[in-house]
Amino acid sequence: MTFFQVQISHYTKYDGLIAKLCEDRFSPTKNPTPNGSCWRTMEGESLCSGRCQDIRELVVSIPVVLAIEVGDESVGLNRQLASERQYWDFPATITPDSENNAKKFGVIYDLIGYTLVNVQGTHFTARYISHDRKKVYTYDSLKHGGHPYEERNATFKTHISGRSVNLPEGFAVWQAYYHLRGGLDAQSKFYETRTQQYATQYHLYFSEATLDKLPTVSYRQEGLHEMPARDRFWLYHPERSGTTEYIPDIPRALHIPSGDEGPESEEDTVPHQHLPEVIDLTQLQLPGSQESLPDSEFGLNCRCGVTGDGNIVYHQEDGEVVQCDECRDWSHIACQRNGRASTLSAKDRFLCDTCDPEAMQQLLPRKRASTRR
Repeated sequence: MTFFQVQISHYTKYDGLIAKLCEDRFSPTKNPTPNGSCWRTMEGESLCSGRCQDIRELVVSIPVVLAIEVGDESVGLNRQLASERQYWDFPATITPDSENNAKKFGVIYDLIGYTLVNVQGTHFTARYISHDRKKVYTYDSLKHGGHPYEERNATFKTHISGRSVNLPEGFAVWQAYYHLRGGLDAQSKFYETRTQQYATQYHLYFSEATLDKLPTVSYRQEGLHEMPARDRFWLYHPERSGTTEYIPDIPRALHIPSGDEGPESEEDTVPHQHLPEVIDLTQLQLPGSQESLPDSEFGLNCRCGVTGDGNIVYHQEDGEVVQCDECRDWSHIACQRNGRASTLSAKDRFLCDTCDPEAMQQLLPRKRASTRR
């Protein structure tokens, strides 16, 4: 993602300091968060009484141009909330990696400007610094014939960096833009460093040494092995799932009396309705179906950055949420790409970006048609 969204609650949590928020976002060490009951659920029934903890938001790659969207809620329809306006402190630089890599390879972000929005939420403008960081420009399509103009007697400290910068009257920051000083080399160095750290800390190994290809990730730890796809019967299409489960060498939680290692093809997968005939679930605890949100525990894991126990981090003003039929995580309907979840009926299936192979394909670069005549 080329940008991440800041939530309303973050303003209080980080004292309005973008530097503190980014320190948490880019940190290679994450604290595990509770995620309610076990993910093994089938038709609303939980297949075990276990609970799990998630380690989320492990950043492995950073964009050359980073946009941080604060999306001030005091504009547009909520402009009467001017007293609650957020004045974030945007630092001149952000260091997403070690100080050594920042100095040696340029793994450091420099603030270059903002997208601004008026109080009515109907008009966007821009404010940015020149390449030599000596001149400040403002762009407003309704002024100066649609050309950017230089702000007189303006400096980086007075009109760009900090908390109370001099902005056009009636406008607030919507997105802040940072540029990676070392460019592609710095981006590659960050990836190299993080993949090494995650292998040591979390036993996660990436298939690609560089960012030239989209990597796959494997989990390797002594005493564990990958569960065959057909054993993950609680998923609709386990053989297509983009997730993997690892279990002890001597499985105890689930037992399937079958000599097959797994299906040779999708057609060989045992249909769900036939599985209870061969799966021994007599030793498993089957509590009753959990009620839908918001009266039960549910894991919120949205691409906008909101993660954790939905009873704590979900806010009604953020809009309705939808549950993935594969991984069972919830996410905001409004945050789905191209509004693809906004027209779902109650009976339609939904797969999040992580579980939907078509959504992943849309992120990959496509070959351009030749324009040669």
